[in-house]
Amino acid sequence: MFRIITVGTLALGSVVLATAGQIEIGQVAGGVNEGLTSSYVTTTGGAQTTEQNYDTVLFAGANVSSPPYATYNQTAGEAGTITDSTNNVKFAMIDDGVSGSTSNSNNFWQMTESGCSAGLGCTMPSVTSNVGVFGVTDVWTLLNTELAANSVASPLANFKDVEVLLNFGNTATGGTTQTITLKLINSFDTGVADGQMQNSIECAPVTACALASGPMLSSTTALVAGVNVLTNQVYDSAYSSGPGSPYTSSGNVVLDDEGFILNNVALNNLGAGTTNLSAYLQSVTVKEFGITNGVSTALSAITVDAATPEPSTVLLFLSGLGVIGLGRFRRRK
Repeated sequence: MFRIITVGTLALGSVVLATAGQIEIGQVAGGVNEGLTSSYVTTTGGAQTTEQNYDTVLFAGANVSSPPYATYNQTAGEAGTITDSTNNVKFAMIDDGVSGSTSNSNNFWQMTESGCSAGLGCTMPSVTSNVGVFGVTDVWTLLNTELAANSVASPLANFKDVEVLLNFGNTATGGTTQTITLKLINSFDTGVADGQMQNSIECAPVTACALASGPMLSSTTALVAGVNVLTNQVYDSAYSSGPGSPYTSSGNVVLDDEGFILNNVALNNLGAGTTNLSAYLQSVTVKEFGITNGVSTALSAITVDAATPEPSTVLLFLSGLGVIGLGRFRRRK
């Protein structure tokens, strides 16, 4: 009887643990996490928000020496992962087949503004990913920018900031909600990386490239109290031949991640004393924010960490313990 009770308790404990920990966001099919597939996200901006290929688009045709991840296939969809070993975060990469006239694999979501005139009238495309996880402690994005325009006379005119919206609620979906908005700032090409976003491919001369190149900051502070941002470079590869101006003929391509460490952020709209640890992160939205046409945002993946199992799972665990205790009580009688 003791063995049965022990096994049952451990099994219930594993259910609780299974709902916490690190979760790579993406559609799960056949036990494989396929990343941010088109069936798992909601987009705005119409044709301005599309899935694109790393080699031909984000890396601008540069001849790279190593693939972004082991299973990467430029001409076919392929499940894979990238790991930030510094922060122990794993990302599920997009496995969404191929698209476009060139039949290249879909690797990231491209968001490109249009209609911008002196910062007015811009259409700001976005990508929203469903999450539905309780007690989230941190959110990680795999984000870069794609340089499609430059200006020697006014290099900072092409900056591209990005807003990341963390949408919380009292339930996994629907109901009362509250959004935390964070802004990632481009670090420009001042010779020193001083922001949280950078271009995925180096360009030259630096006066012609508004977006950052070089290493990312190890840490910085977001514009919301109680939230810190950690940044890291998770992939880099030398390339021997580039696409020409404004890029160098040789250099490096990179992918970077950004971690939003939530600590204990008040969500008073959801009830007094409610924080990220006692609410559901319903979804994450990545949104273009800037004044320039053509400079695009590239979103590859999202991962979250949860320290607390959701209430229904805790209730199930406690109910299981109650049943076990009742069984032991009856045997003693």
